[in-house]
Amino acid sequence: MSKSKNLNLPPLPTGWCTYMLICVDNSFYIGLTDDLPTRIADHASGKGGGYTKSVKPTLFVWYESHADRPSAAQRERQLKTWSHTKKQRLARGLSPFNFGQNLRLPLLSHHQLPSVFRKPHSQQPSNQQR
Repeated sequence: MSKSKNLNLPPLPTGWCTYMLICVDNSFYIGLTDDLPTRIADHASGKGGGYTKSVKPTLFVWYESHADRPSAAQRERQLKTWSHTKKQRLARGLSPFNFGQNLRLPLLSHHQLPSVFRKPHSQQPSNQQR
C-alpha cells in the first residue's frame, strides 16, 4: 500500500504541482514537486524539507497543477513573496488568484486546527435581532 493511501488523500494530480501546507506554528510552507501524493506523505511522516522537519506541518490546504517545473517554480517563488494574510486567503479559498484546489486534510490529526481557519470574533454570526 502506498504512503499516500495511509493519509486518505483524494486522487491527486500527477506531474508538477505547487502546494501549500500550514504548520503547527501557523506558518505556511510552500513547495513544488512532480509527485504530490508522495511528497505530502513525506511531509506527514517527517521526511519533508528542512523547515517542515523542525516546524511540523498540520494541514495540506492547497495545490495547483503546472505543465512543467519552470512554471511550478515561478508560482512557488510568487507565493513565497506574499504576505501571511494573502496566503491565508488562498488557503481559505478566498483569493481571486486561486486557480488550484483547496483541501482541508490533516497531516497530523492530533493537532488542533490552526487559527488560520478559525473565524475572528467579528465574523461570528450574531444571535441578536435589531
